[in-house]
Amino acid sequence: MTSMASKTFHRFPLLPREIRNEIFLYATSPRIVHVQLVKTENDDNEQEEFEEWLVNLVPAEAAQIKLHPSLAYFVHNWGPNVQSYRDRHSQQILESYGFTNSKPVQYLWENPQISINWLQGHPTVAYQLLRKNHLYSTAPIPALLHTCGESREALIRAGYQLAFGSRNHEPHTWFNYDSDVLYIGGDHRQLSGHGSLLSCSDWIVGEIDPESLQQVRKLALDDACYHLVNKSWRREVLNAIRLLPRLEVLYMTEDKRLRDEWRSSSCLLFSTQDTDTTLQSGNYTREGWRFVPIEEVDCLFSVLSGHSRFCSDSATLGYQGSRLRYFQGPSGQYFQTLIDQFTEYLGDEKEKMSRQRGVVSWQIPKIEMVHVCTEPTARVLFEERHRIWDKLVLLKRRQALWEQQQNKRRNERANKRPCRCYNTGRYRVFDVDDTPPSPTELEWQDDWEAFDEANGDHHYGEPAGYYLEYLVKHGTIFPPSQELSLEP
Repeated sequence: MTSMASKTFHRFPLLPREIRNEIFLYATSPRIVHVQLVKTENDDNEQEEFEEWLVNLVPAEAAQIKLHPSLAYFVHNWGPNVQSYRDRHSQQILESYGFTNSKPVQYLWENPQISINWLQGHPTVAYQLLRKNHLYSTAPIPALLHTCGESREALIRAGYQLAFGSRNHEPHTWFNYDSDVLYIGGDHRQLSGHGSLLSCSDWIVGEIDPESLQQVRKLALDDACYHLVNKSWRREVLNAIRLLPRLEVLYMTEDKRLRDEWRSSSCLLFSTQDTDTTLQSGNYTREGWRFVPIEEVDCLFSVLSGHSRFCSDSATLGYQGSRLRYFQGPSGQYFQTLIDQFTEYLGDEKEKMSRQRGVVSWQIPKIEMVHVCTEPTARVLFEERHRIWDKLVLLKRRQALWEQQQNKRRNERANKRPCRCYNTGRYRVFDVDDTPPSPTELEWQDDWEAFDEANGDHHYGEPAGYYLEYLVKHGTIFPPSQELSLEP
Protein backbone atom coordinates (compact mmCIF):
# COMPACT_ATOMS: atom_id res chain seq x y z
CA MET A 1 0.00 0.00 0.00
CA THR A 2 1.56 3.25 -1.15
CA SER A 3 1.49 6.33 1.01
CA MET A 4 0.16 9.64 -0.20
CA ALA A 5 2.75 11.91 -1.81
CA SER A 6 3.94 14.76 0.35
CA LYS A 7 2.59 18.20 -0.55
CA THR A 8 5.60 19.96 0.96
CA PHE A 9 8.62 20.78 -1.20
CA HIS A 10 11.40 20.60 1.37
CA ARG A 11 14.12 21.78 -1.00
CA PHE A 12 12.50 25.16 -1.71
CA PRO A 13 15.15 27.07 0.36
CA LEU A 14 17.85 25.50 -1.84
CA LEU A 15 16.47 27.05 -5.02
CA PRO A 16 18.21 30.18 -6.36
CA ARG A 17 16.86 33.39 -4.89
CA GLU A 18 15.67 34.62 -8.28
CA ILE A 19 13.53 31.49 -8.74
CA ARG A 20 12.13 31.77 -5.22
CA ASN A 21 11.11 35.37 -5.90
CA GLU A 22 9.36 34.34 -9.11
CA ILE A 23 7.45 31.65 -7.20
CA PHE A 24 6.39 34.20 -4.58
CA LEU A 25 5.00 36.46 -7.30
CA TYR A 26 3.34 33.61 -9.19
CA ALA A 27 1.62 32.46 -5.99
CA THR A 28 0.18 35.95 -5.36
CA SER A 29 -2.91 36.49 -7.49
CA PRO A 30 -4.25 39.89 -8.55
CA ARG A 31 -7.06 41.12 -6.31
CA ILE A 32 -10.15 43.31 -6.39
CA VAL A 33 -9.62 45.64 -3.45
CA HIS A 34 -12.81 47.22 -2.16
CA VAL A 35 -11.98 50.53 -0.45
CA GLN A 36 -14.70 52.02 1.76
CA LEU A 37 -15.30 54.85 4.17
CA VAL A 38 -15.39 53.93 7.84
CA LYS A 39 -18.90 54.18 9.16
CA THR A 40 -19.49 55.24 12.77
CA GLU A 41 -22.54 55.46 14.98
CA ASN A 42 -22.53 59.27 14.69
CA ASP A 43 -22.54 59.42 10.90
CA ASP A 44 -26.23 60.29 10.73
CA ASN A 45 -25.69 63.37 12.89
CA GLU A 46 -22.16 64.22 11.79
CA GLN A 47 -23.07 66.94 9.28
CA GLU A 48 -25.54 68.60 11.63
CA GLU A 49 -23.02 68.63 14.48
CA PHE A 50 -20.28 69.97 12.20
CA GLU A 51 -22.41 72.85 10.96
CA GLU A 52 -23.38 73.81 14.49
CA TRP A 53 -19.73 73.72 15.55
CA LEU A 54 -18.59 75.79 12.57
CA VAL A 55 -21.05 78.69 12.92
CA ASN A 56 -20.30 79.02 16.66
CA LEU A 57 -16.53 79.33 16.28
CA VAL A 58 -14.96 82.48 17.73
CA PRO A 59 -12.67 84.43 15.32
CA ALA A 60 -9.47 83.17 16.94
CA GLU A 61 -10.55 79.53 16.52
CA ALA A 62 -11.81 80.10 12.98
CA ALA A 63 -8.46 81.58 11.98
CA GLN A 64 -6.79 78.25 12.74
CA ILE A 65 -8.86 76.36 10.14
CA LYS A 66 -7.00 75.62 6.92
CA LEU A 67 -8.05 73.79 3.78
CA HIS A 68 -6.01 70.64 3.19
CA PRO A 69 -3.51 71.06 0.32
CA SER A 70 -4.85 67.95 -1.43
CA LEU A 71 -8.14 69.76 -2.12
CA ALA A 72 -6.33 71.65 -4.88
CA TYR A 73 -6.23 68.41 -6.91
CA PHE A 74 -10.04 68.28 -7.02
CA VAL A 75 -10.62 71.99 -7.58
CA HIS A 76 -11.79 71.48 -11.18
CA ASN A 77 -14.75 69.59 -9.74
CA TRP A 78 -15.67 71.70 -6.73
CA GLY A 79 -14.23 75.03 -7.87
CA PRO A 80 -16.82 75.95 -10.53
CA ASN A 81 -19.68 75.14 -8.14
CA VAL A 82 -18.23 77.20 -5.33
CA GLN A 83 -17.14 80.02 -7.66
CA SER A 84 -20.55 80.34 -9.30
CA TYR A 85 -22.21 80.26 -5.89
CA ARG A 86 -19.92 83.03 -4.67
CA ASP A 87 -20.51 85.10 -7.81
CA ARG A 88 -24.26 84.96 -7.31
CA HIS A 89 -24.19 85.92 -3.66
CA SER A 90 -21.05 88.02 -3.29
CA GLN A 91 -20.19 91.64 -4.00
CA GLN A 92 -19.73 92.38 -7.70
CA ILE A 93 -16.21 93.22 -8.93
CA LEU A 94 -15.44 96.37 -10.92
CA GLU A 95 -14.64 94.45 -14.11
CA SER A 96 -18.27 93.39 -14.32
CA TYR A 97 -19.14 97.08 -14.82
CA GLY A 98 -16.65 97.67 -17.63
CA PHE A 99 -13.57 98.77 -15.67
CA THR A 100 -10.16 97.40 -16.59
CA ASN A 101 -7.39 96.12 -14.35
CA SER A 102 -3.73 95.54 -15.17
CA LYS A 103 -3.54 92.70 -12.66
CA PRO A 104 -3.92 89.31 -14.43
CA VAL A 105 -7.02 87.28 -13.66
CA GLN A 106 -6.30 84.59 -11.12
CA TYR A 107 -8.27 81.41 -11.61
CA LEU A 108 -9.56 79.51 -8.61
CA TRP A 109 -7.57 76.37 -9.50
CA GLU A 110 -4.35 78.42 -9.45
CA ASN A 111 -4.98 79.48 -5.86
CA PRO A 112 -7.77 77.38 -4.31
CA GLN A 113 -8.38 79.47 -1.22
CA ILE A 114 -11.73 80.17 0.43
CA SER A 115 -12.05 82.48 3.39
CA ILE A 116 -13.27 81.01 6.66
CA ASN A 117 -15.93 83.72 6.82
CA TRP A 118 -17.41 82.49 3.55
CA LEU A 119 -17.28 78.86 4.76
CA GLN A 120 -19.08 79.79 7.98
CA GLY A 121 -21.83 81.28 5.87
CA HIS A 122 -22.03 78.13 3.72
CA PRO A 123 -21.67 75.22 6.19
CA THR A 124 -22.89 72.58 3.71
CA VAL A 125 -19.97 73.35 1.41
CA ALA A 126 -17.60 73.62 4.37
CA TYR A 127 -18.62 70.18 5.61
CA GLN A 128 -17.56 68.52 2.37
CA LEU A 129 -14.26 70.38 2.24
CA LEU A 130 -13.33 69.98 5.90
CA ARG A 131 -14.97 66.77 7.08
CA LYS A 132 -12.81 63.99 8.47
CA ASN A 133 -12.77 60.56 6.89
CA HIS A 134 -10.99 57.25 7.21
CA LEU A 135 -10.65 54.65 4.44
CA TYR A 136 -10.29 50.88 4.89
CA SER A 137 -10.63 47.61 2.99
CA THR A 138 -11.66 44.08 3.95
CA ALA A 139 -9.98 42.52 0.90
CA PRO A 140 -7.75 39.57 1.87
CA ILE A 141 -4.13 40.67 2.29
CA PRO A 142 -1.66 38.61 0.20
CA ALA A 143 -0.53 35.82 2.51
CA LEU A 144 3.10 36.03 1.42
CA LEU A 145 3.35 39.56 2.77
CA HIS A 146 3.31 37.99 6.23
CA THR A 147 4.83 34.55 5.60
CA CYS A 148 8.50 35.38 5.98
CA GLY A 149 10.89 38.25 5.54
CA GLU A 150 12.06 37.08 2.13
CA SER A 151 8.57 36.73 0.66
CA ARG A 152 7.54 40.08 2.11
CA GLU A 153 10.58 41.76 0.62
CA ALA A 154 9.91 40.15 -2.77
CA LEU A 155 6.30 41.39 -2.90
CA ILE A 156 7.18 44.89 -1.74
CA ARG A 157 9.90 45.03 -4.36
CA ALA A 158 7.29 43.93 -6.94
CA GLY A 159 5.08 46.89 -6.09
CA TYR A 160 2.96 46.04 -3.05
CA GLN A 161 2.62 49.03 -0.75
CA LEU A 162 0.23 50.76 1.63
CA ALA A 163 -2.13 52.99 -0.36
CA PHE A 164 -5.36 54.99 -0.25
CA GLY A 165 -4.94 57.35 2.62
CA SER A 166 -7.30 60.24 3.24
CA ARG A 167 -6.94 63.87 4.27
CA ASN A 168 -6.97 62.79 7.92
CA HIS A 169 -5.42 59.32 8.01
CA GLU A 170 -2.39 57.51 6.68
CA PRO A 171 -2.87 54.69 4.14
CA HIS A 172 -3.67 51.25 5.59
CA THR A 173 -4.52 49.15 2.51
CA TRP A 174 -1.99 46.88 0.81
CA PHE A 175 -2.18 47.36 -2.95
CA ASN A 176 -0.21 46.68 -6.12
CA TYR A 177 -0.92 49.31 -8.77
CA ASP A 178 0.32 47.02 -11.56
CA SER A 179 -1.98 44.07 -10.89
CA ASP A 180 -4.71 44.90 -8.35
CA VAL A 181 -8.03 46.61 -9.09
CA LEU A 182 -9.34 49.47 -6.97
CA TYR A 183 -13.06 48.92 -6.37
CA ILE A 184 -15.03 51.82 -4.91
CA GLY A 185 -18.66 52.55 -4.18
CA GLY A 186 -20.64 55.53 -2.99
CA ASP A 187 -20.53 57.60 0.16
CA HIS A 188 -22.74 56.04 2.84
CA ARG A 189 -23.24 59.46 4.44
CA GLN A 190 -26.31 61.27 3.19
CA LEU A 191 -25.13 64.64 1.98
CA SER A 192 -27.45 67.57 1.46
CA GLY A 193 -27.16 70.54 -0.81
CA HIS A 194 -24.35 70.15 -3.32
CA GLY A 195 -23.90 66.39 -3.20
CA SER A 196 -20.29 65.28 -3.62
CA LEU A 197 -18.34 68.43 -4.44
CA LEU A 198 -14.93 66.81 -4.64
CA SER A 199 -15.72 64.06 -7.14
CA CYS A 200 -18.95 65.41 -8.69
CA SER A 201 -20.08 61.79 -8.90
CA ASP A 202 -21.66 58.99 -6.88
CA TRP A 203 -18.31 57.52 -5.85
CA ILE A 204 -15.83 58.33 -3.09
CA VAL A 205 -13.00 59.24 -5.46
CA GLY A 206 -12.72 62.67 -3.87
CA GLU A 207 -11.94 61.16 -0.45
CA ILE A 208 -8.80 59.32 -1.61
CA ASP A 209 -5.42 61.01 -1.50
CA PRO A 210 -4.23 62.30 -4.91
CA GLU A 211 -0.92 60.43 -4.69
CA SER A 212 -2.79 57.12 -4.78
CA LEU A 213 -5.26 58.20 -7.47
CA GLN A 214 -2.43 59.23 -9.79
CA GLN A 215 -1.02 55.68 -9.74
CA VAL A 216 -4.22 53.62 -10.18
CA ARG A 217 -4.34 51.70 -13.46
CA LYS A 218 -7.38 49.49 -12.92
CA LEU A 219 -10.62 50.83 -11.44
CA ALA A 220 -14.04 49.30 -10.76
CA LEU A 221 -17.02 51.56 -10.09
CA ASP A 222 -19.89 50.01 -8.16
CA ASP A 223 -23.37 50.39 -9.63
CA ALA A 224 -21.99 52.10 -12.74
CA CYS A 225 -23.48 50.20 -15.67
CA TYR A 226 -26.67 52.23 -15.66
CA HIS A 227 -24.58 55.33 -16.38
CA LEU A 228 -23.98 53.92 -19.86
CA VAL A 229 -27.65 53.67 -20.78
CA ASN A 230 -28.63 56.92 -19.05
CA LYS A 231 -26.85 59.64 -21.02
CA SER A 232 -27.55 62.32 -18.42
CA TRP A 233 -25.41 60.36 -15.91
CA ARG A 234 -22.37 59.85 -18.12
CA ARG A 235 -20.78 63.01 -16.81
CA GLU A 236 -20.44 61.49 -13.35
CA VAL A 237 -18.23 58.69 -14.67
CA LEU A 238 -16.16 61.24 -16.56
CA ASN A 239 -15.70 63.35 -13.42
CA ALA A 240 -14.43 60.29 -11.55
CA ILE A 241 -12.00 58.81 -14.09
CA ARG A 242 -10.41 62.14 -15.06
CA LEU A 243 -8.92 62.17 -11.55
CA LEU A 244 -6.96 59.00 -12.41
CA PRO A 245 -4.58 60.10 -15.18
CA ARG A 246 -2.91 56.66 -15.58
CA LEU A 247 -6.12 54.64 -15.68
CA GLU A 248 -5.95 51.81 -18.24
CA VAL A 249 -8.99 49.62 -17.52
CA LEU A 250 -12.40 50.65 -16.15
CA TYR A 251 -14.74 47.94 -14.87
CA MET A 252 -18.34 49.13 -14.65
CA THR A 253 -20.31 46.83 -12.36
CA GLU A 254 -23.98 45.91 -12.44
CA ASP A 255 -26.69 47.64 -10.44
CA LYS A 256 -26.09 47.09 -6.72
CA ARG A 257 -29.85 47.06 -6.12
CA LEU A 258 -30.03 43.92 -8.25
CA ARG A 259 -27.21 42.39 -6.23
CA ASP A 260 -28.93 43.18 -2.95
CA GLU A 261 -32.30 41.81 -4.12
CA TRP A 262 -30.76 38.56 -5.28
CA ARG A 263 -28.84 38.17 -2.05
CA SER A 264 -31.97 38.80 0.03
CA SER A 265 -33.79 36.08 -1.92
CA SER A 266 -31.20 33.46 -0.90
CA CYS A 267 -29.28 33.91 -4.14
CA LEU A 268 -25.60 33.02 -4.12
CA LEU A 269 -24.58 35.77 -6.53
CA PHE A 270 -23.01 39.14 -5.83
CA SER A 271 -22.13 38.48 -2.20
CA THR A 272 -20.02 41.11 -0.50
CA GLN A 273 -16.85 40.15 1.33
CA ASP A 274 -18.21 41.31 4.66
CA THR A 275 -21.46 39.32 4.26
CA ASP A 276 -21.82 35.66 5.22
CA THR A 277 -22.33 33.57 2.09
CA THR A 278 -22.19 29.81 2.55
CA LEU A 279 -21.93 27.24 -0.23
CA GLN A 280 -22.22 23.49 0.22
CA SER A 281 -18.45 23.03 0.21
CA GLY A 282 -17.75 25.61 2.91
CA ASN A 283 -17.72 29.27 3.83
CA TYR A 284 -16.35 31.69 1.25
CA THR A 285 -16.57 34.99 3.08
CA ARG A 286 -12.81 35.50 2.64
CA GLU A 287 -12.76 34.47 -1.01
CA GLY A 288 -11.25 37.01 -3.35
CA TRP A 289 -13.67 38.72 -5.69
CA ARG A 290 -13.80 38.07 -9.42
CA PHE A 291 -15.27 39.88 -12.42
CA VAL A 292 -17.70 38.05 -14.71
CA PRO A 293 -18.67 39.77 -17.98
CA ILE A 294 -22.35 40.66 -18.26
CA GLU A 295 -24.16 38.75 -21.00
CA GLU A 296 -27.44 39.18 -22.88
CA VAL A 297 -28.69 35.88 -21.52
CA ASP A 298 -28.96 37.50 -18.07
CA CYS A 299 -32.28 39.05 -19.08
CA LEU A 300 -33.84 35.57 -19.10
CA PHE A 301 -33.60 35.35 -15.32
CA SER A 302 -36.36 37.94 -14.99
CA VAL A 303 -38.41 36.81 -18.00
CA LEU A 304 -38.58 33.17 -16.95
CA SER A 305 -39.80 34.23 -13.51
CA GLY A 306 -40.05 30.71 -12.14
CA HIS A 307 -36.27 30.56 -11.88
CA SER A 308 -35.60 30.31 -8.16
CA ARG A 309 -32.27 32.11 -7.80
CA PHE A 310 -32.41 34.95 -10.29
CA CYS A 311 -35.65 36.84 -9.96
CA SER A 312 -34.88 40.51 -10.55
CA ASP A 313 -34.29 42.89 -13.44
CA SER A 314 -31.00 44.25 -14.69
CA ALA A 315 -30.81 48.04 -14.86
CA THR A 316 -28.63 47.77 -17.95
CA LEU A 317 -30.98 45.40 -19.77
CA GLY A 318 -34.15 47.11 -18.55
CA TYR A 319 -37.38 45.74 -17.09
CA GLN A 320 -38.09 42.34 -18.64
CA GLY A 321 -35.10 42.99 -20.92
CA SER A 322 -36.89 45.90 -22.61
CA ARG A 323 -33.70 47.78 -23.51
CA LEU A 324 -32.29 44.70 -25.16
CA ARG A 325 -35.57 44.04 -26.96
CA TYR A 326 -35.54 47.45 -28.66
CA PHE A 327 -31.84 47.29 -29.54
CA GLN A 328 -31.45 47.70 -33.30
CA GLY A 329 -27.92 46.34 -33.63
CA PRO A 330 -26.73 42.78 -34.27
CA SER A 331 -27.23 40.07 -31.67
CA GLY A 332 -24.41 39.80 -29.17
CA GLN A 333 -23.29 43.42 -29.69
CA TYR A 334 -25.62 45.19 -27.24
CA PHE A 335 -23.06 45.78 -24.49
CA GLN A 336 -20.23 46.52 -26.91
CA THR A 337 -22.39 49.16 -28.57
CA LEU A 338 -22.98 50.84 -25.21
CA ILE A 339 -19.24 50.79 -24.53
CA ASP A 340 -18.41 52.20 -27.98
CA GLN A 341 -20.90 55.04 -27.55
CA PHE A 342 -19.52 55.92 -24.13
CA THR A 343 -15.93 55.76 -25.38
CA GLU A 344 -16.85 58.19 -28.16
CA TYR A 345 -18.40 60.49 -25.54
CA LEU A 346 -15.20 60.39 -23.48
CA GLY A 347 -13.16 61.23 -26.57
CA ASP A 348 -15.31 64.28 -27.33
CA GLU A 349 -15.11 65.51 -23.75
CA LYS A 350 -11.36 64.99 -23.58
CA GLU A 351 -10.90 67.10 -26.68
CA LYS A 352 -12.96 69.90 -25.14
CA MET A 353 -11.00 69.75 -21.89
CA SER A 354 -7.68 69.87 -23.71
CA ARG A 355 -8.50 73.45 -24.65
CA GLN A 356 -9.20 74.46 -21.05
CA ARG A 357 -6.60 76.02 -18.83
CA GLY A 358 -5.04 74.03 -16.01
CA VAL A 359 -6.81 70.72 -16.67
CA VAL A 360 -4.81 67.60 -15.70
CA SER A 361 -4.20 65.33 -18.68
CA TRP A 362 -5.93 61.94 -18.57
CA GLN A 363 -6.42 58.98 -20.91
CA ILE A 364 -9.48 57.06 -22.11
CA PRO A 365 -9.45 53.58 -20.50
CA LYS A 366 -10.60 50.28 -21.87
CA ILE A 367 -14.14 49.67 -20.55
CA GLU A 368 -15.73 46.40 -19.46
CA MET A 369 -19.20 45.73 -18.01
CA VAL A 370 -19.13 43.09 -15.30
CA HIS A 371 -20.75 41.37 -12.34
CA VAL A 372 -18.77 41.09 -9.10
CA CYS A 373 -18.77 37.83 -7.13
CA THR A 374 -16.56 35.10 -5.72
CA GLU A 375 -15.22 32.39 -8.02
CA PRO A 376 -17.53 29.64 -6.66
CA THR A 377 -20.49 31.96 -7.20
CA ALA A 378 -19.29 32.76 -10.71
CA ARG A 379 -19.34 29.06 -11.54
CA VAL A 380 -22.92 28.83 -10.30
CA LEU A 381 -23.85 31.74 -12.56
CA PHE A 382 -22.15 30.06 -15.52
CA GLU A 383 -24.09 26.83 -14.99
CA GLU A 384 -27.41 28.59 -14.44
CA ARG A 385 -26.99 30.66 -17.58
CA HIS A 386 -26.72 27.48 -19.64
CA ARG A 387 -29.62 25.89 -17.81
CA ILE A 388 -31.96 28.79 -18.42
CA TRP A 389 -30.78 29.09 -22.03
CA ASP A 390 -31.71 25.43 -22.57
CA LYS A 391 -35.19 26.23 -21.30
CA LEU A 392 -35.58 29.07 -23.80
CA VAL A 393 -34.37 26.81 -26.62
CA LEU A 394 -36.92 24.22 -25.56
CA LEU A 395 -39.71 26.80 -25.55
CA LYS A 396 -38.71 27.95 -29.03
CA ARG A 397 -38.62 24.34 -30.22
CA ARG A 398 -42.10 23.69 -28.85
CA GLN A 399 -43.37 26.84 -30.51
CA ALA A 400 -41.83 25.76 -33.81
CA LEU A 401 -43.49 22.33 -33.49
CA TRP A 402 -46.81 24.00 -32.77
CA GLU A 403 -46.51 26.26 -35.81
CA GLN A 404 -45.46 23.29 -37.91
CA GLN A 405 -48.51 21.35 -36.82
CA GLN A 406 -50.74 24.35 -37.47
CA ASN A 407 -49.56 24.38 -41.05
CA LYS A 408 -50.05 20.62 -41.25
CA ARG A 409 -53.60 20.95 -39.94
CA ARG A 410 -54.41 23.57 -42.54
CA ASN A 411 -53.13 21.29 -45.27
CA GLU A 412 -54.99 18.26 -43.89
CA ARG A 413 -58.13 20.33 -43.47
CA ALA A 414 -57.90 21.26 -47.09
CA ASN A 415 -57.47 17.59 -48.00
CA LYS A 416 -60.02 16.47 -45.33
CA ARG A 417 -57.46 14.30 -43.54
CA PRO A 418 -57.59 13.79 -39.71
CA CYS A 419 -54.87 15.28 -37.48
CA ARG A 420 -53.61 13.83 -34.20
CA CYS A 421 -52.38 16.22 -31.47
CA TYR A 422 -52.55 16.71 -27.74
CA ASN A 423 -52.56 19.83 -25.54
CA THR A 424 -49.90 20.22 -22.84
CA GLY A 425 -50.59 23.66 -21.39
CA ARG A 426 -49.71 26.95 -23.04
CA TYR A 427 -47.85 25.24 -25.94
CA ARG A 428 -49.20 22.36 -27.98
CA VAL A 429 -46.77 19.54 -28.66
CA PHE A 430 -47.16 17.27 -31.66
CA ASP A 431 -45.61 13.96 -32.54
CA VAL A 432 -44.22 15.21 -35.85
CA ASP A 433 -40.50 15.47 -35.09
CA ASP A 434 -37.99 12.63 -34.93
CA THR A 435 -35.18 14.81 -33.49
CA PRO A 436 -33.71 13.28 -30.28
CA PRO A 437 -34.91 15.21 -27.21
CA SER A 438 -32.53 17.58 -25.42
CA PRO A 439 -31.47 17.02 -21.77
CA THR A 440 -33.82 19.78 -20.66
CA GLU A 441 -36.68 18.24 -22.63
CA LEU A 442 -36.00 14.86 -21.08
CA GLU A 443 -36.17 16.46 -17.65
CA TRP A 444 -39.67 17.82 -18.27
CA GLN A 445 -41.10 15.37 -20.85
CA ASP A 446 -43.34 13.64 -18.31
CA ASP A 447 -44.85 16.83 -16.92
CA TRP A 448 -45.07 19.73 -19.38
CA GLU A 449 -47.68 21.48 -17.24
CA ALA A 450 -45.14 21.63 -14.39
CA PHE A 451 -42.62 23.07 -16.86
CA ASP A 452 -45.03 25.85 -17.83
CA GLU A 453 -45.79 26.55 -14.19
CA ALA A 454 -42.11 26.61 -13.18
CA ASN A 455 -41.26 29.05 -15.94
CA GLY A 456 -44.06 31.53 -15.38
CA ASP A 457 -47.25 30.52 -17.16
CA HIS A 458 -48.08 34.10 -18.11
CA HIS A 459 -50.92 35.00 -20.36
CA TYR A 460 -49.72 36.96 -23.35
CA GLY A 461 -51.94 39.83 -22.25
CA GLU A 462 -49.54 40.54 -19.36
CA PRO A 463 -46.31 42.53 -19.90
CA ALA A 464 -44.06 39.60 -18.99
CA GLY A 465 -46.07 37.37 -21.29
CA TYR A 466 -45.61 39.77 -24.18
CA TYR A 467 -41.83 39.62 -23.89
CA LEU A 468 -41.83 35.88 -23.39
CA GLU A 469 -43.88 35.50 -26.55
CA TYR A 470 -41.47 37.83 -28.36
CA LEU A 471 -38.46 35.82 -27.17
CA VAL A 472 -40.02 32.51 -28.15
CA LYS A 473 -41.14 33.65 -31.60
CA HIS A 474 -38.61 36.32 -32.59
CA GLY A 475 -35.96 36.39 -29.86
CA THR A 476 -32.40 37.26 -30.85
CA ILE A 477 -30.75 36.80 -27.44
CA PHE A 478 -27.12 35.81 -27.84
CA PRO A 479 -26.35 32.41 -26.25
CA PRO A 480 -24.15 32.22 -23.12
CA SER A 481 -20.40 31.86 -23.43
CA GLN A 482 -18.98 28.36 -23.50
CA GLU A 483 -16.04 29.20 -21.24
CA LEU A 484 -16.12 30.96 -17.89
CA SER A 485 -14.08 34.15 -18.05
CA LEU A 486 -12.78 35.46 -14.72
CA GLU A 487 -10.74 38.54 -13.85
CA PRO A 488 -8.55 39.45 -12.20
